[in-house]
Amino acid sequence: MALAEDLRDAGYSVVEASNADEAMDYLNTGSQIDLVFSDIRMPGSMDGLELARRLRVERPALPVILASGGTERIATFVAKPYRMEQVLSVISKNIAARVSPQPPPCILLVECDIIVRILWRNICVIAAIACSKRLT
Repeated sequence: MALAEDLRDAGYSVVEASNADEAMDYLNTGSQIDLVFSDIRMPGSMDGLELARRLRVERPALPVILASGGTERIATFVAKPYRMEQVLSVISKNIAARVSPQPPPCILLVECDIIVRILWRNICVIAAIACSKRLT
C-alpha cells in the first residue's frame, strides 16, 4: 500500500491488513499496535466504523483514525485524498502521549481502495519525503 510505504518512510513500523476482519485477527495475536488507521468502506463482515466501535469497547486506549466521509465521533477522522502532512500530524498527536519514540510506534493500516492508493502515491510522494526529513 502506498500509504504504508509513506508511513514507513516517515519512521513508523506498519502492519498492513486489507479489511477489518484481518485487522481484528492481527490485533487478537497480542502483537503491539499503538494506533489503528483505517478506511471506512471495505469488504468483509465489518467496515471501518464497526472496527472503530469494537476497538472503542475492546481496547478503549488504542487510538483509531478513520479515513473517508460521514463518521461519528468515535475516532479521529482524516479526509481523502490524504495530505501527508495532515496524516503525520494526526498520527503524531494521537501517539505522542502514549508511546515512547524507541522503538518506532507501530501502526495497523487498514486500506483497500486501490484508486486512493494510486492517488496517494502520486499526490504525496514529495510531501512524504519532506515530512520524513523533518521527523529525522
